Amino acid sequence: MKVLARIPLMPPAAAPQPPAGAAAGSQEPVMPTARPRSTALRRSRPHRPRFPAVSVVALAGVAALAWSLATWNDARRAERSRLERLARMDAPAAAVETMAR
Repeated sequence: MKVLARIPLMPPAAAPQPPAGAAAGSQEPVMPTARPRSTALRRSRPHRPRFPAVSVVALAGVAALAWSLATWNDARRAERSRLERLARMDAPAAAVETMAR
């Protein structure tokens, strides 16, 4: 494995030095400034993706359209099959024989 870079060792951090003009006992502890609450909450809360409602509704619409077209086509095919079956049937022979007498 090839070494791409080396990170140099850092010396340990020294304690902060008081300013030159201040006396050792008169210095007040420095408080960090408070951030606004809304910014802190936004950053601490993990981002949750929103539910893709528009995509789901569009997909459901396409599925309903496809289902209705398939149902319509199946009913049309069944009707055509029924009409072809009726056309293939012969006229009953008994009706002709009764007329001949």
